[in-house]
Amino acid sequence: MLVFLRVKFFLVGLMSAGLRLGSLPLFEIRLLKALAFFRFSRSIETQARHCLAMYLRQSEPRIMAEVSFYAERLGMTASQLLDLIDQEPDEAQRLLATLMPDDLGEDPRFL
Repeated sequence: MLVFLRVKFFLVGLMSAGLRLGSLPLFEIRLLKALAFFRFSRSIETQARHCLAMYLRQSEPRIMAEVSFYAERLGMTASQLLDLIDQEPDEAQRLLATLMPDDLGEDPRFL
């Protein structure tokens, strides 16, 4: 139960940073607990941050390939589009919508 509450507070913290994550399934919670246990008894929150950071680092080539693809279509560099997505997400959404007739959030081709 304590692990669940720690993860819940961690997820609430991510929500305040603009991220919204639902609860993890039981199996993934157990995996996260095991990772935290074997990593010098890290807190669940710390281990979850490390897992997310590791996933993002490992996914960088795939993510940046997609950013580069759309940046090129918009006449921007990948760095410019990445900055725009970070600093002005509504403007990035507006620009990207000019490239695609369907809503980005609902078009299964882009999920």
